[in-house]
Amino acid sequence: MADCVIVTRPQADSEALAARLRDIGFAPVIAPLMRLEHIRGVALPDQVPQAIAFTSANGVSGLMAQVGAERLLTVPVLAVGAASARAARAAGFADVRQSGGDVDALVETVRNACRAGAGPILYPSGVHISGDLHGALSALGYDVARVVVYEAVHARQMPDAARAALSQRQSMSVVLYSPRSAAIWGELIGHASSDRVGADSITYVCLSGNVERALRRSCGDDVRTMVADRADEDAVVDALKAWRA
Repeated sequence: MADCVIVTRPQADSEALAARLRDIGFAPVIAPLMRLEHIRGVALPDQVPQAIAFTSANGVSGLMAQVGAERLLTVPVLAVGAASARAARAAGFADVRQSGGDVDALVETVRNACRAGAGPILYPSGVHISGDLHGALSALGYDVARVVVYEAVHARQMPDAARAALSQRQSMSVVLYSPRSAAIWGELIGHASSDRVGADSITYVCLSGNVERALRRSCGDDVRTMVADRADEDAVVDALKAWRA
């Protein structure tokens, strides 16, 4: 029997990761904890920014959903990691530089590529953010223009696919990519005793230490966790392979 992995990312992201996991012998269960909604009609700054900082692929799609966003395709992009860099290139940005996978690394990339006072850094984000890129760059003297272009609306009950997998009471892994998804999982699994039946058989694979800490706050310190070596999908897949071994 293939190893069960519950993938909790928004639908499109979950489908992409699930396809990759299926190809290497896992049995992924797509169970989004959040639904992405673009926020339309956002006013983009009139001044052309010296760079655009993306902390997620969702920021790319949310920005490109805005009227007039095409004029920004010539602006250099500083992407937090591989997924956001791929999304930026796919959207048509020509100058894309990839950072090391977290907000701290992205701040360093901005410092190396941009000069404080030389123009704004455009930061397309969601309503909820897990790292304070705006604050970190502002403290260094950068003019940061944050535009909120999407919202991740969280599920109000455990997805049916996840509940069915939990009811099997078999060993499984749950992939969590953000502190918010970890908190939502803890909330939802605590709402129904039937969901908790399979909780002891779960190993949580977390994208980062911040995600693991949020999970422990939500579910308790006795949860079994593995943290990816880097904050990117390749490292998550490597952690899943180690769990399976």
